[in-house]
Amino acid sequence: MKIRNTCMAALVALLIIPAAWAQAGSSAASAATGKIAVISLQGAIAGTEEGKQASKELQAQFAPRQAEIANLGKQIQTLQQRLQAGQTTLSDEEKAHLTR
Repeated sequence: MKIRNTCMAALVALLIIPAAWAQAGSSAASAATGKIAVISLQGAIAGTEEGKQASKELQAQFAPRQAEIANLGKQIQTLQQRLQAGQTTLSDEEKAHLTR
């Protein structure tokens, strides 16, 4: 999968770079005709069946890690609230422990 993604990125780069050079070279001609084209590469790739499948695979692969990160964020928020609420009543040791 990683090799496939790397190859896809290399192919896209090979297709975009010459197009950008051609666009820069013909900018005077474009200005004369007034035609401009914009392509959403991300939308074009995500709109294909392969792009949708790859997106689903990535979501499934990283869902457990995202849940773990969200859980850690909640724990941090809880500790910060405890530290803030007990600012005047907690001992210095407990404050240091919560801060760590």
